Amino acid sequence: MARWVQTFLQAQAAELDAATNTQLAYARDLQGFADWLASRGLHFMQVTQDQIESYLIDCAADGLAKSTRARRLSAIKQLFRFAYDEGWRADNPALQIKGPGRAQRLPKTLDLAEVDRLLDAARASPRDGLRNGCLMELLYATGMRVSELVSLPVSAARGDPRMLRSIQTMLGHADIATTEIYTHVLDQRLTDLVMQHHPLAKPSKS
Repeated sequence: MARWVQTFLQAQAAELDAATNTQLAYARDLQGFADWLASRGLHFMQVTQDQIESYLIDCAADGLAKSTRARRLSAIKQLFRFAYDEGWRADNPALQIKGPGRAQRLPKTLDLAEVDRLLDAARASPRDGLRNGCLMELLYATGMRVSELVSLPVSAARGDPRMLRSIQTMLGHADIATTEIYTHVLDQRLTDLVMQHHPLAKPSKS
């Protein structure tokens, strides 16, 4: 089995120009699989799909992460594809095996105290505090990506008069004043929603 691995790695280096770190990773993963087979009196030549899957199950039982198991399976798949192409085996026992997939992780969120500290830190700069605070509050209030924030045009802040005209056309209003009535109502509705529900909104004075 050592000869199989060595020949495979040499071919990887020669044909695919595989990096040294990649070759070392393949060598470790394939040696681990070879040791598992040897302990059961098996060889690459006779191993079956069920036995490869049993090895992966044992890896999971040992607590290996999904990413590690996926990497090991990738090395095994490439070894047996190479062995099939070279005629060492008449079949590829790893061909139909699917990887474990990626672990699903929920996004981390900040609590209100952490958000307050983040906003305070943004406002703390004596030179850029106003700008930084505005940027952070906009990110927090809208949930937009940083790339979306930094690519906003100036017209997004001061309003683009060409938009009241586009909306007028789409709504079929003959007079722009009619459109302005609806946009005013919409703006007021959005303002009311923010003031009622957003954590940074100040309570209204009665």
